[in-house]
Amino acid sequence: MTVATGSRVSIRRARLQDRPRAYEWLVRSDLTPQLYGPLFPEREVPTPEQFAERYVNSYFDGTRPFSGRMFVIGVDDEEV
Repeated sequence: MTVATGSRVSIRRARLQDRPRAYEWLVRSDLTPQLYGPLFPEREVPTPEQFAERYVNSYFDGTRPFSGRMFVIGVDDEEV
């Protein structure tokens, strides 16, 4: 379901099938070294299993919307 849309940008609720991409976006982001690198050496990059434990299905399927929710941002028809 699209939440907001403009001439170039849209935001939609993430679906369960978006979980692998959300994980990849986290661990392969330009910001990953700042989140899990020299600035925070005590933080290790999570494994896919740790990510799934932290961001349970309800983040993606909307069954508990007040406990957290994932969104996907699109720019010019490309999800970023």
